[in-house]
Amino acid sequence: VIVSVPPSTVQRRAATVRATDRTKAFGQSLSLGPGQTGFSATGLVSGETIASVTLTASGGTGTNDAAGVYEITPSDASGGTFDPANYLLSYQPGTLRVTGIPFHDWSAGLGNGSHAGDSDKDQIPNLIEYFMALDAERPDAPPVTPPAHTQSGLQFEYRRSKSLEGVSGRVVWKDDLTAPGPWSSEGVTDERTQDAAGYEIRRATVPMPPGTRSRFIRIEVFED
Repeated sequence: VIVSVPPSTVQRRAATVRATDRTKAFGQSLSLGPGQTGFSATGLVSGETIASVTLTASGGTGTNDAAGVYEITPSDASGGTFDPANYLLSYQPGTLRVTGIPFHDWSAGLGNGSHAGDSDKDQIPNLIEYFMALDAERPDAPPVTPPAHTQSGLQFEYRRSKSLEGVSGRVVWKDDLTAPGPWSSEGVTDERTQDAAGYEIRRATVPMPPGTRSRFIRIEVFED
C-alpha cells in the first residue's frame, strides 16, 4: 500500500544564549572575545551543549574605563554537542558592572576624612577632591576653568573622577542668589572632551538667553 504524505517542513528549535553578568573593579582589565564560557543556554534538546561563544562589551573592559554599567553581548555559539543548523538562536546581553572606589575607602587615611575635611588646606573639601580625582594631601591647582561667554552660553571645563562609587555631580545655575527655590540644571549641556587615566575633562555649557543680566553657576556633588 502506498500512502501519500504531504510535504512538511521541520522548523528549527528556538534556543536562547545569554551572557553571564560580570563585575570587575576600576583599575582591572577584562579580556573578552571568542572562546568564552561566561554564558547560559536554554532551549537546547536535553543533553546537548554549547562549548563557547564570542563575548563583546560596550565598554568597561579596559583598566581605566570609568566605573558604571556596560553591556556584554554574546554571539557565534560553537562547539559542544549541538548542531547550529537545528536551532534558531537568540542572543541576549548581560551586564558588566565596573565598581569604583567608595568615598570612605578613598578618605580612610586622611587626618580628617569627612566630606567637608580639608587636610591639605587648599580650600577644596574632601568630597570635591574625591569627585574631581584630586590629591587630598597636597594643595591642587584650581580644578575648574573660569567661565567664558560663548554663543551657546557660559562655558567652562572641570575634572570628574572615573572611579566614583555612590557619588554623583551636576552643573546647576541660578539667576538670583537671594531668591528662594532650588538651583536648576535646565538647558545645561555637559560633555567629555578629554580622557586621562583616572579622570576625564568635561565641558559644561550653561544657557544665557537674551536679556539675562547675570547667572550664577556651581557644581553640586552629592551621595546617590
